Amino acid sequence: MSKLFSQPSQGQRRPASFRIFSLGMLLLFLPVVGCDGCRQSGDPDLEDKPTEPEIAVGILRTMPTHADSPVSFVKPAHWAAAYQDLKATRQDHRGALVTESLALDRSRLPVGNTDYSFVFSRPAALAKGQQKRFDLQLYMPQLSEPAQRGMLLQSSFSSRQGTLFEGLQSRINAMPAHQYFFVVLTSRPAEFAYIGDDDWQRMRSDELGDAEQNVHYRMVAPSTDGVIPLPDSFLQWTSIAYLLWDDLDPEALTADQQQALLDWVAWGGRVIVNGPAAAPGFRGTPLEALLPIQATGRTELTGAELAPLVRQWQIPSASDDAAAADALPTTIDALDAIDSMPAAGGEMLPSARAVDGTNALVIEKSSGVGNVVITRFDLTSGWLRKWNHAAGFYNGALLRRPARDFLPLDFGVQTVFADGLEKQTRNSQLVSGLRILSRDMTALSANAAAIEGSLANKPAATAWTSERYDPNVAGGVGAWNEKSGMSTVARNLLQQAAGIEIPPARFVARSLVWYLVILVPLNYIVFRLLGRLEWAWVAVPVIAAGGAIWVARQAQLDIGFARSRSEISLLEMQANHDRGHLTRYLALYNSLSTTYDAAFDTREALLTPVAMGASPRGVVERQIQFRTGFRAGVQVQGISVPSNKTQLLHTEQMVSLGGTLSLADDNATLRNDTSFEFEDVSVVRRGDEGQLEAAPLGPLQAGESVRLKFQAIEGLVPLGANVSDEATELMRLVLGESLLPAGEVRLVGRVATALPGCEITPSASQVQAETVLHATLRHRPLPPARPDVRMRPPVEVDAEDFSEPPKE
Repeated sequence: MSKLFSQPSQGQRRPASFRIFSLGMLLLFLPVVGCDGCRQSGDPDLEDKPTEPEIAVGILRTMPTHADSPVSFVKPAHWAAAYQDLKATRQDHRGALVTESLALDRSRLPVGNTDYSFVFSRPAALAKGQQKRFDLQLYMPQLSEPAQRGMLLQSSFSSRQGTLFEGLQSRINAMPAHQYFFVVLTSRPAEFAYIGDDDWQRMRSDELGDAEQNVHYRMVAPSTDGVIPLPDSFLQWTSIAYLLWDDLDPEALTADQQQALLDWVAWGGRVIVNGPAAAPGFRGTPLEALLPIQATGRTELTGAELAPLVRQWQIPSASDDAAAADALPTTIDALDAIDSMPAAGGEMLPSARAVDGTNALVIEKSSGVGNVVITRFDLTSGWLRKWNHAAGFYNGALLRRPARDFLPLDFGVQTVFADGLEKQTRNSQLVSGLRILSRDMTALSANAAAIEGSLANKPAATAWTSERYDPNVAGGVGAWNEKSGMSTVARNLLQQAAGIEIPPARFVARSLVWYLVILVPLNYIVFRLLGRLEWAWVAVPVIAAGGAIWVARQAQLDIGFARSRSEISLLEMQANHDRGHLTRYLALYNSLSTTYDAAFDTREALLTPVAMGASPRGVVERQIQFRTGFRAGVQVQGISVPSNKTQLLHTEQMVSLGGTLSLADDNATLRNDTSFEFEDVSVVRRGDEGQLEAAPLGPLQAGESVRLKFQAIEGLVPLGANVSDEATELMRLVLGESLLPAGEVRLVGRVATALPGCEITPSASQVQAETVLHATLRHRPLPPARPDVRMRPPVEVDAEDFSEPPKE
């Protein structure tokens, strides 16, 4: 039987050649085998250590954010600023930081009801081994489902070599429409921990779970080390309602951040200044203009001077809980024992006023729509922390909100606003004072009738609220709103105006006559005189081509390809403020499919596409690149418009006016110190007896000062004779005669020249543009400050009797 593997017999020997081959193979593999067999294995700690990525992309954080908080919050339908840390670990890199917002299921979030989504990018240069912070600006789309409480932000670094380094997906929590940020600028955040749990932050209900509470403010104390994480443009401050300024030096903010703060106050932001700690540092800075006093340094204050304030803000004895006043003598005795405490010195400015019931220790000043409050005493004082009525004092005197009341429930107490506002605990008008006319104005026509039902379920106007603003808008006041009054009017007007303007029949007939005259008799006569009549046939196609070019040029149309741009804009100004807020709605039309780009001349610019009709929420099919930092201004790329279609765009930007509009104290002299000329100007006010009065001015030149002659008006305010129908409708909307409160003075008109700053490429051959001006020269004052109606009563729940019933 044969064997597959036979062994050699005992006497056999292998040939010498085989032995030499075996020795050679052994020598060949010996180094390899010996490497594993003799050398010790590497350090297990080094083997287990993960490899550091070539580009380390940190967690994205939105502004403002608390110094110690690992979680970021944003308000949907608002623009936000953010920052992110990057580090190159192996070599220098140049490229772009790219960010995209996603739903929690990682699907792309559409912008409004369009089929677009945003991709945000900015340049990033990284030196090896050095961590660097990059600032971003982002749009937070409205979430499709109210139940969704957050979104994802996907960041990545795209190098110039074409390599994409993926970063982390940062979870961002969404704030409800009635919730805003309350920012505390301090180097001693622990001293303000006592306000973190005060019940003025929420409209508390003992029958609701923590997740359902009406929390109005999210407290944030940003880190004061290095650059303060606050936005550097007002357009990203719309989710901030209040700023409490403690001991931070104003120079800690950059020049852009200081300008953003001034703009924010002019449009309704509210500042609380802790006088002794903050006021001296404001001197000599641009922010000094905000103070209600002429800050001269620190002075002294006695406890006895605080006693009238405490008495006024203690619960009145006529309240249902008069027993709570028993603590008053104890508080007063504690204050009387204080001989001296630091205070803010300086005279109150003529434009300022003392807050009611504060013994002139709290002073306020209006600045545009906004309000600045300063305290003579330190807000970290021990007596204020221990005072059981401090929450009501904060709410009424410092935040300048309506008085609160506490209503009994079956199983606890419900906190509400008093004075007929009991059902408006989620009205964002009572949480934030910010008002941007083009975003917050309701969809009203000249006769205050509702358009598209946007005023459904609106509350009645009160001293604290206005029918002019929509309380039910998604995102709350200050949100990017495509259902506002201006958006509605602009969409309707631009739908009618968009498209190619067809040349009139007279132009067509005249062009045809000239063409035939040149083609036949003139052509014949010229070549007959030259003796070359046969050349007339050669000239026919030349004349035809030249005629076509001439007609196209005269009609401002490209052969086979036409574009048009229609624009309606609103320039909103505040008295005594040298910057304006410009909102444009643009309609782009083309006969063939085209991709447009927009370029702004400023970094403070925003743009989103808008659905032309009331279409349902879109599914993302296209992306727009929003680019910052690549040039001096913002660039938006990839706006694709199909053939024979119109795309509507909404843009906003801050505009330098070169000066201010101001109204003298007697309300009789108006001065235009801006660099702009205005036309068809009218100034409108409502007298103390409710009579509407107007002062028509016509043109208002730059640098001109005019006297106002008011006349009583019945019905609508007359506008200029040269005002177009489009401008008339928008001017009626922003003027809102029927909703003009007593004490407020408004100016409307038109800007004489087209405002630059937004370049659309490729350019359109036909351009139509109207810019309406609205300026508020006087705002109605805030209602008087009032303490709460009553103290919050203790919650008493009857214990259930589990004992056996008595036996009969």
